[in-house]
Amino acid sequence: MNATLFKHHHERLNGRKQHFVTAGQGPAVLFLHGFPDLWRTWRAQMTAVVEAGYMAIAPDLRGFGETEGPDDPSEYTGLDVVGDLLAILDHLGIQQVTLVAHDWGAVGGWAAAQVRPDRFTGIVSLSIPWTPRGDRSLPQILQAEAPADYYLPWFLVPGPSDEEFNANPTEFLRRIYYTNSAERPGREPAMRTIGGSLIAGLDAPPGELALLPDSELAIYAEAFRKAGATPALNSYRSLHRGWELMAAWTDSAPAVPAVTLIGDRDLVVGMPGLRDVLDLQTSWLPAGRPTLLDRRLRTLCTARKARRSQPARARIPARHTPARRRVIAAGTAGPADARA
Repeated sequence: MNATLFKHHHERLNGRKQHFVTAGQGPAVLFLHGFPDLWRTWRAQMTAVVEAGYMAIAPDLRGFGETEGPDDPSEYTGLDVVGDLLAILDHLGIQQVTLVAHDWGAVGGWAAAQVRPDRFTGIVSLSIPWTPRGDRSLPQILQAEAPADYYLPWFLVPGPSDEEFNANPTEFLRRIYYTNSAERPGREPAMRTIGGSLIAGLDAPPGELALLPDSELAIYAEAFRKAGATPALNSYRSLHRGWELMAAWTDSAPAVPAVTLIGDRDLVVGMPGLRDVLDLQTSWLPAGRPTLLDRRLRTLCTARKARRSQPARARIPARHTPARRRVIAAGTAGPADARA
């Protein structure tokens, strides 16, 4: 991978220091990572879209990597992320982008497409489908329906999860990536706590990960040592507040072209309250199946470019045309797992 392709930016935007990376020239594609990822997870896909004649942009989202996060955990909502993204686009002088978003990044991505379709003109979402705002937030659903050992409620409570991640970020990362990758035997997602410990509930890989080699794992672990786990985990702790803020858009849906890709080992498939939405769907796509994902992104970029050259046509509102979805039987859960 050509490291000289990537240009790093460190700017104070929207009230905080933000780190983002750009590559190439042309119509812009904005990549949003998930948890516990960094901008780097998208390097293969950024290279692919640059080779197709596009500009790629990938930020460390607020609280991750070299981007500062606020102290208040309620200030990590999807709408907060939209503000950060708009500040980056304005700084670069870019009016419109297509989004490619995974996991937590897709929460901000869907919010961006829903509230600012004039700036975010299409979205490819990995792992997270768009769903209408219900009468309960995800934390409320989890409180009522999740098993006692399910990992997400453990993330929502400050303290134990932060301490365990901070105590050994290398082991936390290698186990969480392995447990949710195609390298692990079996097909059922497994993210459970044992005795109040998530590390104890995750499988230990037998050796170096193909998904996240030791050299790359060291970069990730050092980033979380510097920033600490709390800012990244606050992205989960803002979910209820994000649900409250989206009340103004309850009766609307993203009115932009949308595609959802989900791997058949993605944790979302078994998430309480979402199984019915995902009956026919299957996600670590960026890193575990990069060739497959790169090919899909090239196809979508080419199609988008062709549409731009044609006369504008009336578009049916998105709420009447549900986002297209694709089942990728990749045995994986995200961007990093999309490399092979």
